[in-house]
Amino acid sequence: MLTEQIMKSSPFSRIIVSVSMVILLAFAAYNWAVSPQTTYLNASQKYTEMNDTVQKKVLVIKKSVAVKKKQLKATREKIDGLKSNFFTPSQSSEFFSGIEMLAENSGCNIELMTFKGNHRREPGDSKTDNVRFYRRCASVRFIGGYGQIIEFLKNITDCPENLSLSDLSISSLEGVQGLVCNIDITVYISEDKELIPDENG
Repeated sequence: MLTEQIMKSSPFSRIIVSVSMVILLAFAAYNWAVSPQTTYLNASQKYTEMNDTVQKKVLVIKKSVAVKKKQLKATREKIDGLKSNFFTPSQSSEFFSGIEMLAENSGCNIELMTFKGNHRREPGDSKTDNVRFYRRCASVRFIGGYGQIIEFLKNITDCPENLSLSDLSISSLEGVQGLVCNIDITVYISEDKELIPDENG
């Protein structure tokens, strides 16, 4: 019936109907064949853009990690260098054991050497996760000539590890040949955590 109406209509109307049908068929074909491809291409382009963005972020992160690793390595080397300036517990024991020999080599005689307090709990001690730093102090009294005393003190401070001299006093006593020198010697010690005894024991 629709066909009969179209056939009875004017040529102009038939042309319009025919063109409309062609347009509808073209639109349907586009939706069926072209549109999915366009959607796929858009999705593919977005994926490519997103992938490029992710790759750039990964590259930035890799560079940042590499910089952090270099900084960490430099920090560890710096810490190792600082640790070399401290005595180990065994080195501190050897140092104090060798003071008498240093004095004799300088022409001085040690009269008395006493350690001050519990050196593991003095103020200024510090603790990190892996290393503990503390100090050990001894009061030393010795006798010698002025030049010998200076040489002895120089020999003590020539060691590469950190130490300090304090409370130096030099006096002469009747009946004593030479000068009497009193001094406090403090050494600074680093100790690995696994070597530290249990303080609660």
